[in-house]
Amino acid sequence: MITAFVSGMLERNNYYEKLEKEISKTGYNISYNFEDCDVIVMLPFWNDYVQSKDEWKKAKISNIPIFYWPLDKDKMKWFSKSQKNNE
Repeated sequence: MITAFVSGMLERNNYYEKLEKEISKTGYNISYNFEDCDVIVMLPFWNDYVQSKDEWKKAKISNIPIFYWPLDKDKMKWFSKSQKNNE
């Protein structure tokens, strides 16, 4: 299963719920547990939050792919398809 950890989500409101739906369309399941994830998705303004910066560092150290929403939307679709083909 391809799972994306969504970083920078401090409160779940309509804005983030819409983002979750959009991210899910790229072929990923959403998780809030870092250890379960194959990739990490950094949301707009992620670098305004210490927790998001820590998660970014953890992903870098762990060699977990990092995508930046919405800039990497097409890359995410490609990566998801390529990973599913390798399963």
